[in-house]
Amino acid sequence: MSTTVILQQRRIEISQRERPFIVKWRLKFQRFVEENKRKLKLIFLCLALIGYFIYFGLAIKHSAKKAKALIVITPIVVAYLIYAQIRDRYGDLIFKHIIQPVFAIFKRNLVKWIFLSGILVALVLYLGLGVLKTRRQLQSILGLTFYTIIPYFTSKHRRHIKWRPVIWGYATQFLMAVIVLRWKPGYNAARFLSDELNTFLSYSFEGAAQVFGDPVFILHTGFFLLALITFIGAVVDILFYFGVTKFVITKMAFIMSISANITAVEAFGLVANIFLSVLETSLMIKPYIKKLTGSEFHTFLVGAHSTIAGWAFGLFVLFGVNPQHLLTGALISAPAAVAIAKLSWPETEISNYKNSHEVEVEESNDRSVVEAMANGAKQAAKGVTAIMLQIIAFLSLLDFLDTTLGWIGRRIGIKLSVQIIFSYLFVPFAWLIGIEWSECRAVSSLLGLKMLGNEVLAFLELGGIQQGEGPKLSEHAATLTTYALCGFSSFGTLAIFIGVWSSIDPPRVAQVGSQFLRLFLNANLACFSTACIAGILYDEDIASEKSQPSIIRAFFNLLPSYKDILDLLQ
Repeated sequence: MSTTVILQQRRIEISQRERPFIVKWRLKFQRFVEENKRKLKLIFLCLALIGYFIYFGLAIKHSAKKAKALIVITPIVVAYLIYAQIRDRYGDLIFKHIIQPVFAIFKRNLVKWIFLSGILVALVLYLGLGVLKTRRQLQSILGLTFYTIIPYFTSKHRRHIKWRPVIWGYATQFLMAVIVLRWKPGYNAARFLSDELNTFLSYSFEGAAQVFGDPVFILHTGFFLLALITFIGAVVDILFYFGVTKFVITKMAFIMSISANITAVEAFGLVANIFLSVLETSLMIKPYIKKLTGSEFHTFLVGAHSTIAGWAFGLFVLFGVNPQHLLTGALISAPAAVAIAKLSWPETEISNYKNSHEVEVEESNDRSVVEAMANGAKQAAKGVTAIMLQIIAFLSLLDFLDTTLGWIGRRIGIKLSVQIIFSYLFVPFAWLIGIEWSECRAVSSLLGLKMLGNEVLAFLELGGIQQGEGPKLSEHAATLTTYALCGFSSFGTLAIFIGVWSSIDPPRVAQVGSQFLRLFLNANLACFSTACIAGILYDEDIASEKSQPSIIRAFFNLLPSYKDILDLLQ
């Protein structure tokens, strides 16, 4: 052994002997943690759970009403933890010995038809004995039939229609609607969730007050738009950074792809569009878009434009629209999009993404939660600019058209405007979703404004009506109209998104343009079918309690009026 090596070993031995006492204990502690990491983690989790349940019990003892959120969230988290343990330990055995045999049984044609016949009989009995009581519910059934026949007769490949995704779409939509519209606990759960979201969105005004000054000066819709959508954009990106968005989307998409017999990409796109905008969803699945079949791409587009994104929920609540029905409409329109799209454009090609494991949602590129928040706010700011520019352009154009039509009408002694034309043009669509004849013109005007104008303007108008401005609508009519408007399917919005596709996947622009009218029709039919389902099931007795007022109205109620200011000055 060389002299150099011997000297180095001697130095190491001396340094170890002379090592300070605290360093030795630190090394021992590190070794202990490494050797007992699993046990320590288990002890920590047990202590955390014990501490949480002590806190949970004290919160309920203090005030069960104030602890409502904890009472709702805790069982869900506990159920998921139990599910995760069972999945990790026995998931493969359960799938092999229980799930696979059940699937094999249901693949037999005889079992399928018996099962479907049983569901049909149960549905008829349920509707006949417990639901159908008024004429307008029959209108909604007629409307649902009509809105199903249209995509069937305009189908691109009628002979290749596969009825499983169609039946699944309507059945899932109906079941979800029964839970939130006919079942009191489900209705209360949807109300609770929407009210909590309403409260959460109101926190955006604190940031706006700090930036723009005292709340008394925040009097313009543009400031509210900027504050609200920037806040939502930051929160969405933070959730995406922590993997919450990915987790929810992948689990829901897995269930949807298996039960509806649709491909993994279709399921991912449909579920993601409930929570994210079309642009964000498209970027998430961008690596797979190029290999989508024509039917898959059309289903993705219909799903994207028949629901509303998270930021739009906040925007429309800001206008005064009922948050509960907005939330419900966004959820139950997704399965309707599957049914309508698969009727209109059935699959005739071989998909590249049949299994969910073939599709992986991209992870967040942000390096920290602060970066995620900043990028989300920055991306949202671009969206705010686009929305405000759209509103300015459409309102200006609408005013010009109203003035022009008014001038033309006065020449022959009649009152004429865009709203009046819409109020007559879309009356059949309004009546078919279940609106009383006396209210059809008012609803028709909103449908026309949304389809041929812009959904933001339509919801702005509806919010004003629900807050007591303009023509009066019954609670039933306003609810059904909310469902009918709940989607980015206006002519103007679809035209704008053709330009968006030029940046996402340029070769797809021509395909989007070629199916523009089919997409426009099917996305709106999905929204109308959702309104029909709501018309069949909506129960005014269950919905008798008043929802929370619009957050913008509640906020303005806190501001001093000009009389209060004069009193202070005197």
